Amino acid sequence: MSKPIDLYYWPTPNGWKVSIMLEELDQPYITHYINIGAGDQFAPEFLKIAPAMDPPQDLPYAKDRYRDETARLYGVLDRQLAKTEFVAGDFYSIADMSIWGWASLWDGQQQTLDDKPHMARWLDTVGARPAIIKGRALGSDRRTDTTKDKDAQKNMFGRKP
Repeated sequence: MSKPIDLYYWPTPNGWKVSIMLEELDQPYITHYINIGAGDQFAPEFLKIAPAMDPPQDLPYAKDRYRDETARLYGVLDRQLAKTEFVAGDFYSIADMSIWGWASLWDGQQQTLDDKPHMARWLDTVGARPAIIKGRALGSDRRTDTTKDKDAQKNMFGRKP
């Protein structure tokens, strides 16, 4: 058996990419939770392995542009999935694992699937995979709604302490 990988993790779409891939590979790992809502990413011990950058400012234009670009990209994804079962073809790949976490949160991104039936099908198909279910469930008991927590918002998007 392989030596376990140290997974520094919080249950977010970016975190899911890694936990899902490790589950797909049946790779053992040791989970080290880094609560980004509590500011763990700024702890000196963590900054030694993952230096932080100053976060961007709150820019309404950028938020609108992000929503529009997300809608455009989901349209591209839907058109691709009209031709193939999965993102890169008729086979499940790292592309599906990488995209699924964020795409599965389409509603919170102020998007719709009404005009994206192929993306909706793909979300259901990929979301039913055992490794997706297990990888996304990792740390789910620790995940909270940070949109209502001002301290968490400051820790994730404000200036670092």
